[in-house]
Amino acid sequence: MPELTADSIAIVGAGFGGLSAAAHLAAAGADVTVCERRPQIGGVAGRLEGERFRFDTGPSWYLMPGLFDRFFQTFDQDPSDYYDLERLDPNYRVFWTDGDRADVPAAPDETRALFDSYQAGAGDALERYLADAREAYDASMHRVVLPNRTRFRDYLSTDLLRSVRDLSLLGTMDEHVADYFEHPKLRQPVQYTLVFLGGAPHNTPALYTLMSHVDYGLGVYYPQGGLYEVVDAVATVAREHGVSIPVVPQ
Repeated sequence: MPELTADSIAIVGAGFGGLSAAAHLAAAGADVTVCERRPQIGGVAGRLEGERFRFDTGPSWYLMPGLFDRFFQTFDQDPSDYYDLERLDPNYRVFWTDGDRADVPAAPDETRALFDSYQAGAGDALERYLADAREAYDASMHRVVLPNRTRFRDYLSTDLLRSVRDLSLLGTMDEHVADYFEHPKLRQPVQYTLVFLGGAPHNTPALYTLMSHVDYGLGVYYPQGGLYEVVDAVATVAREHGVSIPVVPQ
């Protein structure tokens, strides 16, 4: 992390981004306060509790576990110190408007068989599609997202320029997916992750095929006790490093 230029920092919003940023800044020596206008921290990841039940009111899947590992390892800790993860199998169940439904398995060979059951040869097509998705994911994460680029000239580095070449998937997701699958019911399960980006297949660049690697390649998980367990864990790490997180009483 670059050297701090201010000793006292206020962060507005106690979502995952605000809490994790606060923890990093506090560990670097800053006096950090996270300001949250609502009585519950977590941003979109909320919790509703009754006498016998607990509900996640925001996200319900735990994706890209390596990023959570990376956060906790920065502080010499592990997610398992705070919550238990379960790999979901099946990943999820898909419902179509004609009443058909299918479970998408966690095991690659079972997923291939599922795709083959809708279209001959679709299992092989899925393998090729996911290979492209993984390549796009690895290039974007290791050359664009994760490197620390704090200066303008960092964006002119050869590795970043090379990544632009490697990520040059032209066209839209609709067009890209159609190159692999003819059956519409096979196109939808590999495109649904675009909702996380606020996009649609007809207007989202094919580059975002990388999102298919997130669930088909990395897997879908669920923390026992709900996603809010992760909020509590990140907030605990932040507070352990001196972050103040005052909340408005309910």
